[in-house]
Amino acid sequence: MGEPQDPHIVVDRNDPATLHIKDVRREDDGIYKIEVFLQLGGNAIADHEINLTVLDAPSVDINPTAATVIEGNNITLTCNASGKPAPVITWKKAGESVLSVSKFFRHNCECKQTRDT
Repeated sequence: MGEPQDPHIVVDRNDPATLHIKDVRREDDGIYKIEVFLQLGGNAIADHEINLTVLDAPSVDINPTAATVIEGNNITLTCNASGKPAPVITWKKAGESVLSVSKFFRHNCECKQTRDT
């Protein structure tokens, strides 16, 4: 009783006691605590916390994937990226880092913008 009902988490009370997590998910991330009690009951005689960090592969959504713009007009290219650890996003044009969007348009304006993969 009191054990997780999710079959992807299995507790084995044999020696050594184990908690086995099958197919680890993002929501398994967190602090797990083990407490040791005497069979007679009462307060825990020992406890220990384990911080489980679940890494998550980066996911990227870029819009638009291609665009044409008239010289002098504005365009916004958007990149939504998530993951754990958080991914680092860098914008490049022709292999060179784009540090400032305003600088990019002021000095390198083109009619067609593409993203560097």
